[in-house]
Amino acid sequence: MSDLKLHVHPGDVIAAVKTLHGGDAALVDYEVLKGTETVQGFMSSIFRVRATCQVPSGEIKVAQFVVKRLPVMEAQRKVAQEMRLFDQEAAFFTRCFPLMKRKCPDLKVVECFFTHSASTIVMEDLGLSGFSSIIKNLGELEEQVLTLSHVRMVIRELAKFHASSQGTDWLKEMPELFERDVLLEGDGGKTFRQMVSGTIICTVVPLMKHIYKDDLDRIKKYTDWLEDLQGNVFPCLVKSCKADPRYVNALCHGDCWVNNFMFRSHPDTDEPLEIRFIDMQVLRYAPVYSDLMYLLYLSIKSDFRKMHEKSLLKTYVETFNSISNSTPDPIDLDQFVQGYDESRLGGMLFTISLFPLAFLEEISPPDGEELSEENLKNLFGTGGDEEKRKIKAVEVFQTNVIFRKDMTNAIADLIFEMDTIV
Repeated sequence: MSDLKLHVHPGDVIAAVKTLHGGDAALVDYEVLKGTETVQGFMSSIFRVRATCQVPSGEIKVAQFVVKRLPVMEAQRKVAQEMRLFDQEAAFFTRCFPLMKRKCPDLKVVECFFTHSASTIVMEDLGLSGFSSIIKNLGELEEQVLTLSHVRMVIRELAKFHASSQGTDWLKEMPELFERDVLLEGDGGKTFRQMVSGTIICTVVPLMKHIYKDDLDRIKKYTDWLEDLQGNVFPCLVKSCKADPRYVNALCHGDCWVNNFMFRSHPDTDEPLEIRFIDMQVLRYAPVYSDLMYLLYLSIKSDFRKMHEKSLLKTYVETFNSISNSTPDPIDLDQFVQGYDESRLGGMLFTISLFPLAFLEEISPPDGEELSEENLKNLFGTGGDEEKRKIKAVEVFQTNVIFRKDMTNAIADLIFEMDTIV
């Protein structure tokens, strides 16, 4: 993208200037910079804008903000529009968030200045306040990047986020947003389902057969279950993302993993001081477990999760109860953990469908380069022959110690949970 200025409409810049410095502020000039390492993200393009303006007193002031818009690449734009991702995020900021802030004014979410046409969102530049992302690309997930302090902070603020949505019948008030899941249901979900299918068929099942190659009869019922995507896997995933009267339902972030948190950290110790949630494109009304599973299975390592899981769930329940006053009784920790355990399979299927992408597929461009069509094909599971992908999965499993450990643990946990239904 040689001239980034071409991708930010002057009218949006003028509107942002007037939002930040008053209706009489007049735009003088502006520059557009990359908003992230690569402007072209997977489902949006992000730009940072620095505008100079003149106020009635004659003083020259600066307005800095972020513009998020539909992807420039046509293939991405088509997917984002089919999945209604910008519709969902725009609706969150304009319709949902104001209601949530009435209950909890101090929600840790990036501030949106305005949005229009469900294709452009103008928001605060968190970098100006010292916030930054923990990771720059998926490959960094090979290591445990979040400390316990980070995870506890996420858990507490996630509980506040969920609790602040209590007291509204979201399915009744906004059925067009929450009746069908943006990732999994309808025509918009075909791309994500394709991605899940590719990982299950080309990675999970081949690795399961490789790990248990001396006892294939033992695992046949599990591989058969997984290979029946339409009859088993997708119904389980959809169920985990739909409101369930047995559990606590809330507005959920929907994409609650490390790349969608920004932290302001202590300059000397790197301990997190503040957090902001970003990227509300997969907002859903669902059991709160859907966000917790996404966080605890996709963003942290198995050993770390098992060591801290109980205390983190306790922190979540205590924080939720302190914010929510719309239910007859506080959440009971034991009942909450029981529901969490009952929901594990759906969470594991999400994780095991996404996690291998960080190791196996070239979905992130080299440093400083833009996302390519090839990166996109690899992400969505349309790049390469299925048999070659299966062979590659086994090869990486044999040569990459971290991947081998993580996938062995994930498959063992998945089998344990599948025993309840298979």
